[in-house]
Amino acid sequence: MHRAGAIVALLALAALAGGMTFFGAVVAPLVFRTLEPPNSGRFIRAIFPHYYRFGFVAAALAALSLVPIAPWCAAVLALVALTTLWLWLSLMPRINRLRDVGEERAFARAHRLSVLVNQAELLAVLAVLVRLGFLL
Repeated sequence: MHRAGAIVALLALAALAGGMTFFGAVVAPLVFRTLEPPNSGRFIRAIFPHYYRFGFVAAALAALSLVPIAPWCAAVLALVALTTLWLWLSLMPRINRLRDVGEERAFARAHRLSVLVNQAELLAVLAVLVRLGFLL
């Protein structure tokens, strides 16, 4: 049973880390280089709910799978899942509202916060992957 949980956790974490890295390193820069500002913003807004839903599900699945194997890793991933839920349902709508009403300084601060939180989440996911490499 533990082996199956470890496999599920590793697959979910690999998908999560890969998706986060690909989005930040390839998708977002390509969208903003290729599309004009109004279209790039609309496109990114359309992607984010899917990005965060995927991140939440992957982190939660990995966390649940790791509870009997590596409780501390499971706790870290549960925190990642909850933080992703907050980004998705609270911070991103706030960022969109700030942009819509022209509050550029507040938008920039909130956007910077979302970038920092995403980076911290990616580091946490990578740390758990490395830790699991030593445990398994």
